[in-house]
Amino acid sequence: MVFLFLVTQRVISSFIAVTNTTNQIVMNCADIDIITASFVPEGGEEINATGFNYQNEDEKVTLSFPSALQKGSGTLKIDFVGELNDKMKGFYRSKYAIPSGEIHYAAVTQFENVIDRKPCPDDENLVEMKFARTPIMSTYLVAFVVGEYDYVETKSSDGVIVRVYTPLGKGEQGRFALEVAAKTLPFYKDYFNVPYPLPKIDLIAIADFAAGAMENWGLVTYRETALLIDPKKSCSSSRQWVALVEWWTHLWLNEGFASWIEYLCVDHCFPEYDIWTQFVSADYTRALDLDALDNSHPIEVNVGHPSEVDEIFDAISYSKGASVIRMLHDYIGDEDFRNGMNVYLLKFQHKNASTEDLWDSLEQSSGKPIAALMNSWTKQMGFPIILVEQEQQGDDRVLKLSQKKFCASGPYNGDECHNWMVPISICTSDDPACSKMNVLLDCAEITVTVKNVAPDQWVKARAGMISTVEVLKVMEAFVNEPNYTVWSDLSCNLGILSTLLANTDYHEEIQEFIRDLFIPIGQKLGWDTKPGEGHLDALLRGLVLGKLGKAGHKPTLEEARRRFRDHEDGKQILPADLRSPVYLTVLKHGDSTTLEAMLKEEVRPQDTVSVIGGVAGSSKHGRKAAWKFLSVDGFAVDKMAAEVKSFFESHPAPAAERTVQQCCENILLNAAWLKRDSELIHEYLLQRKAPPAAKV
Repeated sequence: MVFLFLVTQRVISSFIAVTNTTNQIVMNCADIDIITASFVPEGGEEINATGFNYQNEDEKVTLSFPSALQKGSGTLKIDFVGELNDKMKGFYRSKYAIPSGEIHYAAVTQFENVIDRKPCPDDENLVEMKFARTPIMSTYLVAFVVGEYDYVETKSSDGVIVRVYTPLGKGEQGRFALEVAAKTLPFYKDYFNVPYPLPKIDLIAIADFAAGAMENWGLVTYRETALLIDPKKSCSSSRQWVALVEWWTHLWLNEGFASWIEYLCVDHCFPEYDIWTQFVSADYTRALDLDALDNSHPIEVNVGHPSEVDEIFDAISYSKGASVIRMLHDYIGDEDFRNGMNVYLLKFQHKNASTEDLWDSLEQSSGKPIAALMNSWTKQMGFPIILVEQEQQGDDRVLKLSQKKFCASGPYNGDECHNWMVPISICTSDDPACSKMNVLLDCAEITVTVKNVAPDQWVKARAGMISTVEVLKVMEAFVNEPNYTVWSDLSCNLGILSTLLANTDYHEEIQEFIRDLFIPIGQKLGWDTKPGEGHLDALLRGLVLGKLGKAGHKPTLEEARRRFRDHEDGKQILPADLRSPVYLTVLKHGDSTTLEAMLKEEVRPQDTVSVIGGVAGSSKHGRKAAWKFLSVDGFAVDKMAAEVKSFFESHPAPAAERTVQQCCENILLNAAWLKRDSELIHEYLLQRKAPPAAKV
């Protein structure tokens, strides 16, 4: 289907009930122009609206009538003109190429955080299609796609039809997603003890799609890269079971809970992925990074206007939400958690629910103070650092546990007394995997006695803050570490430090540190897959080679360039796992010719942010280029925060207001970090390069 039209005209009729006499009807409305509107009461004469008052900021329109509409039922008719937009929200166009190379367009929906306030195409040449009756559902979970697609199909073990729709000619690329989806449905049915309520579930790859995936009921939409390529698929089908939230304040209940349970399902389907270890790196630490800022926000945020919704689709709603659910699951225990979830889902099936409704159900199943515990985590922002003091008293160990709010800027000195209810497991070196005692820290400080702990046994605890140099020394101890998640964390933190030192005279020294740390594991892994390797080995190889390439390791750079040339010439196509590190390396150390070779196709709308972010994250020159592109003018490093703030004051972005504040705070924190530790870091890096002292 070509779908070349942008502007459409349409007439809709809706059966409505007038509950109180009025001469106005207020409706949601966005990006449409109403031509005529009228109301026809049952058994009465048509009344034409005489005025349309648009409230664009609130996405509403008020229809005014010359006489009062009486209580009762009737039909509201509206003739309007609207646009099938290219904004990847509402009802929009998505451009794709068919195998012949011809450009076609699909008509696609994305209704989360917008309601369907846009027109449908109205063409007398289109074929009318009828569908089965839609069950009761939230409007933002409605979805429809019109276009040309291939599909692969199977049935789950419990009889649900599962289809994966792909671009034409790419049906086989949907096989892995199909296999996983077919495993996922029975798993969630058994886990929640609630059957999937629809006869089918479709997964479809959309060429132009703003999110990673969207859990539309029965038609889950994905970016093509998320559905057709990603080998560790964690499906949005988990969200087909989540009760609908009653308002955006409870958004995290969908996003955080679904994020957590996706890991649960991946662990069930692919235990060899060690996915819960990856959770710590991918979600838990991501949440801590953002939540340590003064400009963070609670998990539950009051949303007074639709424009405020976009701001809370962040690491707090997703990653912190998932992390507190993970803590809650461990605190309650799997059996009581599942029983409580079953009560919750059955009670609120086809209904709206709030956070408190979930706590009530879990409290009922576990007999524990769930609401009090979780409110301390969802209604206030931030998190505590747990401090442990210990003293041996005969055969027992006395522990003093206390909590303080952790702040990225240093010790918290505010007037507010922040306390969280923290489930703590205490174990000893006799059996590190087994809890000797479970404690609920529900105040600023408590003292507990652990019986029968010898003086030479350690009690597991984590507390304190150390200098950057001490962190670098710890990192060096991981040189022979085989675990992917550990290397992922090392890579991330060294990336932050490398960015921090980009404008210093010793940036090359931190690159040398990175090379020294990553070379042994890089040599061990090599470039090619070995027999017996698994998914985590492939992830680790891509991570390590990419890090070495970015840090300027010459053998890695030369090999990446050779493989890129062979790939370009068609001699040896790069495996999917190596494309990211090879592309990253040759671009980082390439020139305009390299860039032109890479950019053979136009950048899709959803990828523009990645392009700007990739340039900004590449080097200090890239950051200046990205900022110049956005702000038209460059910046001085010491004035960066002020310039960012000034730029957005003159170019308002209401949906990103909090993000801008967080950005400015991070800039100031990084400046303070550099000022505090710069000389010590430089001294340590020079000391590493110095020859060993001569023996006397």
